[in-house]
Amino acid sequence: MEDVISDMEELPIDAHRIAHVELSELIAGNTVEMTRFATCMVDYGFAVLIMPPHMRDAVDASYTSAKEFFTAKCKRNYSMQRGSDVGYMNLKKNKEYYQMRYSQSPQTQWPSKPAGFKETALRFHDVMAEATRPCLRALAHHIKVAPECFTDLLDPELRGDPCAAEPPDDAYVGSSIYRYFCYKNSGTQEPCASHVDVGVMTIIPATEVPQLQLFHNVSMSYFSAEKYCDPKTEALVFCGETLERLTAFYYRAIIHRVCRTPRNEKRYSLVWLCRARPDALLDCVS
Repeated sequence: MEDVISDMEELPIDAHRIAHVELSELIAGNTVEMTRFATCMVDYGFAVLIMPPHMRDAVDASYTSAKEFFTAKCKRNYSMQRGSDVGYMNLKKNKEYYQMRYSQSPQTQWPSKPAGFKETALRFHDVMAEATRPCLRALAHHIKVAPECFTDLLDPELRGDPCAAEPPDDAYVGSSIYRYFCYKNSGTQEPCASHVDVGVMTIIPATEVPQLQLFHNVSMSYFSAEKYCDPKTEALVFCGETLERLTAFYYRAIIHRVCRTPRNEKRYSLVWLCRARPDALLDCVS
């Protein structure tokens, strides 16, 4: 398959049928929009979330923070250590990224540059967690199961229920992972090979360098979904393998990749990988 992005790509699906849904409508429990969102996830493996202003502000702040971090020489001081899954990784000409989990522990080392990196990253975590809950509720509503079947997979601190848990303390480390990426596009290797995500749900704000490609099972081809999104206001949402197995493959984990681009331009991307808590009970819903 061709692994270089094409400006003349044909979309294998009807672009008018891609659901662009306001997050505020999902939060409000608008059943029409919840159904549109879930149906698109079933038909195409993804949907588009229109982010409210406070979410866009957090995303923009994270983009700024990420760009400053990747240009700083001190980034190597925060390399991921053996036995840890938090820190900086550099894959030479391919890509570099900084991987994070929620943590307020004084033992967690956050980059000192740029200023406010930790606060910006935790704010990004909070808005992504806030967006995940109504998305899961919409998917549960569509298959007529209690929303708790999905939301109970989350850490108590992510469920949005003030009675579920006390505010996170210094010992709490989140189960979900989020990453700041810089795709260098300076080599010949595909930046990110085809894969599915292992978690519950993935949310990726659309970028202006549309290298993210999703796989369409009917046409057996990849397409650049970001080309049909507004990078200033929208994010792509798709399921991971945990939700796929929990729903007996009704909601599928979509195959995706980051392809090469013929232009030598960097692509900055923010990725939220919502994962189930370690002690979550996974049993197919019925």
